[in-house]
Amino acid sequence: MNNTRARPSLLQQSVVQSVVQSVVQSVVQSVVQSVVQSVVQSVVQSEETDLQGNLPGCFLPTVEHGFPHQPSALGFSDSLHLMAIGTRSGAIKIYGSPGVEFMGLHDENNAVTKISFVPNQCRLITLLDDNSLHLWTFRHQDGSSELHEEKKFTLRGPPGWVENSPPSLTQIKVLLAHSSGELLFVGTEGGTVFTLALPSLHILEEKTISLEIVPFSLPDEYTSRRPFESVEALQEHPRNPEQLLMGYSRGLMMVWDVTAGAQLENVYWCRDGKQIISCHSDGGYSQWAGSGERTQESPLEKKVPYGPFRCKAICKISWLSSRKG
Repeated sequence: MNNTRARPSLLQQSVVQSVVQSVVQSVVQSVVQSVVQSVVQSVVQSEETDLQGNLPGCFLPTVEHGFPHQPSALGFSDSLHLMAIGTRSGAIKIYGSPGVEFMGLHDENNAVTKISFVPNQCRLITLLDDNSLHLWTFRHQDGSSELHEEKKFTLRGPPGWVENSPPSLTQIKVLLAHSSGELLFVGTEGGTVFTLALPSLHILEEKTISLEIVPFSLPDEYTSRRPFESVEALQEHPRNPEQLLMGYSRGLMMVWDVTAGAQLENVYWCRDGKQIISCHSDGGYSQWAGSGERTQESPLEKKVPYGPFRCKAICKISWLSSRKG
């Protein structure tokens, strides 16, 4: 009889123990969860308070790294060994040796179309699709260097035509910063080459190469053909900085004396300055003599690499020398 009564008591004890354990576990879990939640909330609130005190209103980005999104322009400085990339959103990213990286942002949300470094200076010039020019410089501040916009300028029109000239006449097509670091040549869609002073970015009217001046330096057979459309290329003579090579959209090339203001698809000087190479819309390129006062009616040599039939246009050409010449 005693043994029969003891068995139910053992079962009851095991049931009670399991019930107690489950109750204790649930209570402990709920307590732990509530404690953790309260701690997390207090930490988050304190961090938000600190952030609101330091960054009122919103979070601000402090570091950007990597290749920019939607690149639209490229520039390179031989003297600084820096590469600049402009984007469609108006940003500029500059890269140098490993660890060297700068960023600038235009106030205007316009695409960057051209970038030109000023030779032998810590400056560069950008052109936006709204036809505005922006001068940037590297400024040392608080123990570090930063990219700073120094000045901006919008080309409105040639001298005397500021109010009435069509927009296409002043639409900038090409930029060339002179090796002196004091001049910026701006070729336009209307065929005029403006000369701007650096770093002020104001137009030097006496140095403007306009359509009214250039035809008087050409033979009669050229002036009747209206060879001037847009300025497609500007190149400085590699040995004589006073000579400027200008290429126009209809195939005319001219060497202009910057000091005297008289005559001497893309063009490029040979390294020694004795010859000029030009590329054309028929897929060919030509070599011209870079010296002499007479008018050249035909090139020294003309080639169509994938000819003899007309091919796609060669839009950009460079002439670099190798060890073999």
